[in-house]
Amino acid sequence: MILGFNDYTKQRLDEDVWKFQNYFKFYQSNTYGLNDELDAFRMAYISSYIAYKYGDKIAKKQFENDLKMNPEYNNETLREASMKIWNARVGREIAKDLKKFTKGKNLNENQIKSILAYSISEKLYEGKMVTSLNDNKNYDDFDEIYFDKPQSIEQPSNKTLEGEIEQNVIQNDNKQFINSSTNSQYEYIKTPCVGSYEVSGYTRKDG
Repeated sequence: MILGFNDYTKQRLDEDVWKFQNYFKFYQSNTYGLNDELDAFRMAYISSYIAYKYGDKIAKKQFENDLKMNPEYNNETLREASMKIWNARVGREIAKDLKKFTKGKNLNENQIKSILAYSISEKLYEGKMVTSLNDNKNYDDFDEIYFDKPQSIEQPSNKTLEGEIEQNVIQNDNKQFINSSTNSQYEYIKTPCVGSYEVSGYTRKDG
């Protein structure tokens, strides 16, 4: 447990995951959901919530503490670690984006959770997440895949696994979490775990 997580417990966030699973019905390879769509959502959701509430650096630290790797570093263990690293970053990027669009807004806890979960589900269905150990996404290509950036001809030679992304690469041409120009407009986001909550209107990528 990291100091400063006064209202955070892993159990509480894991309970959120199961409540959202009742709504989204992500693919589960087994009862708990391991190395599948549910597992990908779980990692991204927990990372996004911590990053939104406590900041990107604390989310990274918490992730490092939670990531347990087999000392033998066998093939399966490395693939599992790569899957977790990718999906945790997706969660942090979503939190970063949401913070930008909720600046000055007074959203309650359930509204924040609903938007985070919905945004993660969109990334999952868009193919921006790693949902199985057979996925061959390379972390060095995260920016190109997640942000739909064209691959540069010359790749930097000093890329690091958790390197910072360049400033101003997040594009939001056709998607907004919060439509700041229509403060008087609202719509309801409904999920079984949080019920109906009034939040500022936002536009889905698919319109």
